[in-house]
Amino acid sequence: MRQIKVQKNGNSCILRWTYEDERYSLTWGLWEDASERARLDYCGKLIYQDCLIGHFDPTLNKYKLWLEGITYTGNGGSKPPESKYPPLIEMLQLRIDDNYLRGRQRS
Repeated sequence: MRQIKVQKNGNSCILRWTYEDERYSLTWGLWEDASERARLDYCGKLIYQDCLIGHFDPTLNKYKLWLEGITYTGNGGSKPPESKYPPLIEMLQLRIDDNYLRGRQRS
């Protein structure tokens, strides 16, 4: 199997490859957007590696979810990425509580 490279398809980017005598393609982002091209290029490397080790997802669901920033669970499901930061409401509540306590200490 050959490396999968990003190609120009009109104004968009496309990956095209053959795996086990089946042709596949995946389109993502605009050609002018270098970050989207790089993202699709990296996805092409993931697909290539999956093909080599026999973990290729012929539905392409795994790769589409990855491009959208959603974690693939491997059992056909998906979940949104978990935030590394506390929820905004929680941060606001902590700030209100802190200001309230400081105000009470001054009185």
